[in-house]
Amino acid sequence: MASMASGPTHPFTCNTCQVAFRSSDLQRTHMQSDWHRYNLKRRVASLPPLTSEVFAEKVLANKASAAATAARASFEKVCSACQKTYFSENAYANHLGSQKHRQQLARMHMRDADDASSVMSSTFSLGEPLETASNVETASVASVATERDTDLAHITDGVQQANIADDDSSSRAPSAAADTDDMVEVLLNQCLFCNTICEDLDENVKHMAKQHGMFIPEREFLVDLEGLLSYLHEKIHDDHQCLYCGQLKHTASGIQTHMRDRGHCMIPYSTEDEMLEIGEFYDFRSTYSDD
Repeated sequence: MASMASGPTHPFTCNTCQVAFRSSDLQRTHMQSDWHRYNLKRRVASLPPLTSEVFAEKVLANKASAAATAARASFEKVCSACQKTYFSENAYANHLGSQKHRQQLARMHMRDADDASSVMSSTFSLGEPLETASNVETASVASVATERDTDLAHITDGVQQANIADDDSSSRAPSAAADTDDMVEVLLNQCLFCNTICEDLDENVKHMAKQHGMFIPEREFLVDLEGLLSYLHEKIHDDHQCLYCGQLKHTASGIQTHMRDRGHCMIPYSTEDEMLEIGEFYDFRSTYSDD
């Protein structure tokens, strides 16, 4: 393959790609290539053709971009502390930096420390009588009684701390059915931005659209509206994070005020990462090609 020439040694040419060939077979093969088809599209758009070298570089760049896109699309991370799964790298990173996640980690470490302390106390209390039994029986009985009281105090403290931790947050393990029902009811009827209680889910969506301008993207492909609103509710009320810019505040009311004042009562959906973040609530299979 060479540059186009008008001499008798190159009678077969491609005006679209501006190249010439020594035989008709080479010309026919070229007409079926991706390079030729790509330059045909550029010709229709009144754009100059690309050389084979530039086209090859473009193909490699597209393959690298596609591989990176596939890697992001397959992203899935589980937060073992909060028992939640994230399908976007940005969402996962934001969660790890949230106050709720840090509090949950602290509670887990506290419980693990209590468990370890209880195990050590039990091991010591079981071994102590064996070492002292050969000496004085009365001292052994007194030692066992003292350790029993100590273990009882540990157990009592552990129960009290567990009750306090359970009152503070139920995010470490799945909530009871009654607690889940209450959370869903508030979530579906309560405005994300001003806490107005609406009659039902549809009225809540209408309220947020009319009063705050919240537009739900790709509504025709949305298959889990309740899940989407639950996720947004968690970002606001648990993570205290702005839906649009990701800014964090100390309280839910603080981030709600920020979103209202800045006009950030929106679901971001312009970048690929933003689409992946809420992609689990959508179903685009009807748009896939059958090929």
